[in-house]
Amino acid sequence: MQIFNMITARKIHDEFNIFEGIQKNLIFIVLWFVICGGQVVITQVGGRVFVCCLDGLDGTQWGMSIVVGLTSIFINFLLKFVPDGCCPKIGQDCVDDRRILAKKEKALKGQ
Repeated sequence: MQIFNMITARKIHDEFNIFEGIQKNLIFIVLWFVICGGQVVITQVGGRVFVCCLDGLDGTQWGMSIVVGLTSIFINFLLKFVPDGCCPKIGQDCVDDRRILAKKEKALKGQ
């Protein structure tokens, strides 16, 4: 799920096209493929070291893993339709803007 969540986490302001501009971010693409490759190597070869199945995953298990991982993209898409007003602390860029503004005003008055 984390591999697919990396893609959805690129857009944080309820933007629907999570793939927009992905081709411009070479570092992201390279890291994403390195992490995917690392997961495959750990799962298929690292059985003794990482306490996985010694034979690795078969095709059905890989398919199930990918389908379960893709659910994070689907859930992210659904969450874009939840209004920010339903979860005001989560929907703001800053958790409590009033508190920060009060600190700034207090600091300005103290000068």
